[in-house]
Amino acid sequence: YAINNQLSLILQKYLDKNKDEGDFVKYDMSETPASSLISDLAVMPMFASSRLIYAENISRAKLSADQIKHIFNITPESTNLVLTDISPDKRTTSFKELKKLAGAKEFAQLSDDALVRWIVAEAVSNKSKIDSATARYLIDYVGKDQWTLHNEIAKLASFKSHISRDSIDKLAS
Repeated sequence: YAINNQLSLILQKYLDKNKDEGDFVKYDMSETPASSLISDLAVMPMFASSRLIYAENISRAKLSADQIKHIFNITPESTNLVLTDISPDKRTTSFKELKKLAGAKEFAQLSDDALVRWIVAEAVSNKSKIDSATARYLIDYVGKDQWTLHNEIAKLASFKSHISRDSIDKLAS
């Protein structure tokens, strides 16, 4: 959930800044060979002043630490590169190499307390309210997956301006 939110912000900021002059390319590295990404990175943008290249599932490319270094060495200044992975193997040298980068961010699963605070904030952003105890009840009821919680909060908030245990029992799945 957090990765997709961050990616949406990056993409929106890029599109707002570059309007019709931008060039956006997306790769799913579980379906694309690493050589395609590497060759595309070496190319300067032709009809745009900058590029945004997004490669998801980067661990599926099975890149070595040297290949990671090579990717960042060949990436021109005009290219914005975003690499994501839902479940990286933190023991690999490639993960450790990526973690060293200045812009690297890790979005770990939220602790229970952080998840409660997030639920309260999500309710507010949906023009609703939920207290901490009810937020914990919602977690117990639907689980800790933020996508599911996000959707359930939106549904519950549209039902009533104050989310209660009763509304969770009636509407949540």
